[in-house]
Amino acid sequence: MCSWSKAMQIRHNVSQLEKWLRDKDLMVSGAKETLEPLIQATQLLLQNKKTDEDAEAICKMCLALNTPQIVKLLYGYTPVHDFEERASPSFILRIERSTSTPSPHLNRMLQEQSQQMTDKMAHAVQETQQLETDLKEERSRCQNLLREHLRMEDKYDDLKEAMASSVRDTQSILRDIFMNIFIHYVKYVELEEGSRAAEDVPQGIAMSLILKLQKRLTELEQEKQSLRNELENKEDQFQRARARVRTPPPPGL
Repeated sequence: MCSWSKAMQIRHNVSQLEKWLRDKDLMVSGAKETLEPLIQATQLLLQNKKTDEDAEAICKMCLALNTPQIVKLLYGYTPVHDFEERASPSFILRIERSTSTPSPHLNRMLQEQSQQMTDKMAHAVQETQQLETDLKEERSRCQNLLREHLRMEDKYDDLKEAMASSVRDTQSILRDIFMNIFIHYVKYVELEEGSRAAEDVPQGIAMSLILKLQKRLTELEQEKQSLRNELENKEDQFQRARARVRTPPPPGL
């Protein structure tokens, strides 16, 4: 039964549904357009139905309804309360004539709505293209970071191997140096026992070897410290690259 009170009840329910759609960010999903005929039907039942101005207002308001739907609602309107009145046949006839032959004002409104929909569609297409471009750029950035991460891992492994090799070389050099010192010391002892006159010569040789040993040890320590610093720098670069790779992309992608 079509009545003013039923229209109020339906309009209230639709309002609650619209609020739920807004809270869920679903108004752009097409639900608003789907509900529009029902909303206009309730507004039609709530509208005054007496004068020519009322007829014109109904024609402007019910753009989502066709002429048979509007006429059927008006004929089916049944007053329940004393303040309600049934639409007269002449009023319904004016509505039927007005909606069957659209006025220039109605045509202009339809054109404006069509242009608005066209603009919205063009804007949506532009936004979609921009999102696709942003997505491609973000994917390329992540791929570059991944390649850099893998390159840093390889370089880090190579540096660790070079550091281990340098330590082994240093240990070998130190063994050779200490062996040479031991050999020269044995020779020095033998020479000292054989001839006291030649004492200054082996002492000079031993002193020279000791100075060379100290210089070589200093150089090896410096080289070791340089390698350690380089390794620490590479480890720091490797950790920063890994942090960039693990950083999640921005929201919306």
